[in-house]
Amino acid sequence: MARPGPILRQALGLAAGSTLLLTGCSTNVTDRDISEVSIARTHELGRASIKDDSDVLMIDTRSSEAFAQGHIPGARNLRLGDLADTRTLESLRRYDTLVVYGRDPGDSAAKAVAKSLIAEKKLGKVYHFSGGMNEWSASGYGIETKP
Repeated sequence: MARPGPILRQALGLAAGSTLLLTGCSTNVTDRDISEVSIARTHELGRASIKDDSDVLMIDTRSSEAFAQGHIPGARNLRLGDLADTRTLESLRRYDTLVVYGRDPGDSAAKAVAKSLIAEKKLGKVYHFSGGMNEWSASGYGIETKP
C-alpha cells in the first residue's frame, strides 16, 4: 500500500488537530462553561486592551479579509486552526483576560474558539462577546482597519 504524500499527511494532521480543538482536548467544555460579556463590558475591556502593557486581548475570529475591513481596536485575528500552533497558545498566556468575538450572535467559530481557549487550563479568563462586530459597530464604537 502506498504511503500518503506530504499534502495528505498535512491535511490529516490538521483534521486531527481540529478535532482535538473542537472537543476541547478531551475536556467537556459546553456552552454553559462560556462566560458571556455585554457590549458595555466589552467596550471597557477593549479600551484597556489598547494600552501597551495591557493584560487584556480581544480576539477576532472572522476571516482575515473581514478583520482587515474593520475590527475592535487592538484586536488580534485568530481562527480555530491557529490554536493548533503551540507558539500561538504560548503567546496568549501573558494575558489575564481574553475576549473572543466574531461577526454576530450566530457566529459558531467564535464559540468554538472560546471553548478551545477555556479548555486550555493555563490561560487567563476567557469571555465570549456574542454581539460581535455587528453589535460593536451598531453601538457606534470605533473600529481599526489595519491588519
